[in-house]
Amino acid sequence: MSIRYNDQDVRRVSEQAARIPIIAVTPDSHKLITGSPTYRRRWLDWAMFHVEPEYIESWQNYHKALRCRNNLLKQNQEAQLTPWERAMRLMADLINIQRQAFLNELSRELVWAGQRLNIPLPKLEYHCGWQEGVALDQHLEECRKEDLERGNTRYGLHRCDLLITENGKQIGHYYSRGQVKLFITALSLAQVNVFKRRTNRQPILLVDDLSAELDGDSQSRIIQTIIEHGGQVFITTTKEAITVDLAQQKVFHVEHGRFTT
Repeated sequence: MSIRYNDQDVRRVSEQAARIPIIAVTPDSHKLITGSPTYRRRWLDWAMFHVEPEYIESWQNYHKALRCRNNLLKQNQEAQLTPWERAMRLMADLINIQRQAFLNELSRELVWAGQRLNIPLPKLEYHCGWQEGVALDQHLEECRKEDLERGNTRYGLHRCDLLITENGKQIGHYYSRGQVKLFITALSLAQVNVFKRRTNRQPILLVDDLSAELDGDSQSRIIQTIIEHGGQVFITTTKEAITVDLAQQKVFHVEHGRFTT
């Protein structure tokens, strides 16, 4: 399969993602809350890619240095580790600054989104992936013995996590699926606002299977907030019992693979 944009071949996914930015709420979005740190790292990297032009280069440079360090660990070449640990620190310091600025901005927008959807406001807590207050290269040097034994790097940005907590507890441990979905939607709306402010562009918002796990009131609040928020939005649902006036919106029905209006 090939993709063309304005009569030009698209060679990388990142190229098309930059041209048509999309923020999506899908049935799998709950994994951001209930899944492993891997899901949260992917989400954070994808969000940063859209709003920070230099982020992807810094991210690539960090992971290049990480791969080199891991290769040297496997070869038991301790004497050659220092330059790559310093390179990891330089990129990690830059990326951490960018991430924290983004998350601070996102948290402020999350207050607005939470109020509009009438939900509690969990706290976003960023953990960088190594001991706080210690330079990454220093921490890696202190951990060399065990890293050499294991043949991989146990600490660094690639081990970061974004904890989402309420009253000191991670919401993934006790939120219902409906509560998780409402929070993910609020987070996505907040992300849209940050994107618009940072880039002066409007992303496309996708909400797939809106009715799953949500009662009618929650669905109505989401739709009303999205309508008032503006922008291009695509919402799918398997149910028609939505109480919001959709007279000004385009509604399509899909049945047996055919679209009707």
